[in-house]
Amino acid sequence: MQYENFYGLTAYEMVKKAKDAYGNKIFCSYQRNGQITDISFTKFWIDVQHVAHQLEKRQIIGKYVILEGKQEYELIVAFYAILSVGAIAVVINFDLPEKEIYRAADILQPVLFICTEDNLEVVKEYAEEKVIPCIINDSDIESEESVAKWIKTTEDVYEHDGIQKPEEPAFVLMTSGSTSESKLVLLSHYGLLPVKEYFYDKNILLFPLYHIAGLGMITNCLSKGVNFCISNMKDGLRDMEWFRPTEIAAVPAFISALLKRTKQNQFDITGIKAIMSAGAPQNLEDVLYLNSLGIYTGSTYGATETGGAIIYHTEQESRYGSVGKVGPWNEVKISKKGEILVKGKNVMIEYLGNEDETREALKDGWYHTGDVGRIDEDGFLFITGRIKNIIILSNGENVSPESIEAELNHCPEIEEVLVYAENDAIVAHVWCPEAKEDSVRKNIEKFIAKYNKNVPTYHRIANIRFRTKPFDRTTTGKIKR
Repeated sequence: MQYENFYGLTAYEMVKKAKDAYGNKIFCSYQRNGQITDISFTKFWIDVQHVAHQLEKRQIIGKYVILEGKQEYELIVAFYAILSVGAIAVVINFDLPEKEIYRAADILQPVLFICTEDNLEVVKEYAEEKVIPCIINDSDIESEESVAKWIKTTEDVYEHDGIQKPEEPAFVLMTSGSTSESKLVLLSHYGLLPVKEYFYDKNILLFPLYHIAGLGMITNCLSKGVNFCISNMKDGLRDMEWFRPTEIAAVPAFISALLKRTKQNQFDITGIKAIMSAGAPQNLEDVLYLNSLGIYTGSTYGATETGGAIIYHTEQESRYGSVGKVGPWNEVKISKKGEILVKGKNVMIEYLGNEDETREALKDGWYHTGDVGRIDEDGFLFITGRIKNIIILSNGENVSPESIEAELNHCPEIEEVLVYAENDAIVAHVWCPEAKEDSVRKNIEKFIAKYNKNVPTYHRIANIRFRTKPFDRTTTGKIKR
């Protein structure tokens, strides 16, 4: 397994090992103003060392550096440079309300901000003179505090002392905060452990750096010698046309949009061998469609707190309905309440500034995911719902809304659905753009009536509420319940 080759390495050692293994092979590519730039593994290593050299002079070892989590080459270089010198990268979504960014800064007291020119004023408003704002785009800016200039002009390289340990703090990510205030998750170098086995040679980075799936994909490509294109969910379809990846990973909503265009002959997915989803459960209709095309597909499962995926699956090792097989880099068990618990060096160190939440999430070394599931005799993990979402009816029956939603999503007309309990009965809230048409509504009602005939009484849908707009989503693409 790929993780074995990088287990126990720091971020600096991972980049060096990849450089030694793959040299001038192309590591990443990006497009700016119609110009495509290819970066080799050796060039990436050199760029990281140049930036690390500049950061080392600022005496940031063991201190926090806030890094904008946008998909930009310079930010990826800066991330690995921060970790290489022994500082801690706090990767943040700068599209969040300013008060969220400032709250994180108040807790962490960073010595440095690294962000794009677009967000420089946000940093300056908070930082004043106690931090050094660094920028990526160096055009028309007379400043030496620029990652881009460090990459282009310096001849110096970082001289690593080799005393870092993989269990030491390395980076911080923020939880999405969909149901509560965002938490600051502190992870060690083990949180970057590559766990994905790539069998194809080109990928595309659609997830931002502030999402664990984004950092995980970069590390996986780094370890396997895979070329990836730097893109995003907004420009992904356009970038796929020129980059022509053989494998993609995205949130289910992006995959559904891609396949919708494919079915309308507006997009050609010829050449794509695998499409994986992360961040939310995969649409079952999309799974069936991809299977019909001979394209391998699957979902990953994990959390920010577990350093990403806790499972793996391949075309040879997969099982219908399962999110994957428990990975040997961690332990997974099911509690008496049915909750999925995870233990391993990949699991977070703590929630910074929140001892109560840390104690609640980590008990006896086990991270409590809040998800309900089961593990079969062959080690395949199945997710059945969330503990906090469990509906308890007056007759004592416990109902997982996610299991019902999975069944209702088989209806072709249903775009999105959430299930709630109202007056001790199950109600389905449905979003369908065409639901204004009587024929579409009747098809949905017929589907649900057929569903009701084949399930226990306490799983039956008592009422359908048609929404006039889609559900709100978190920054990572999950529907807000």
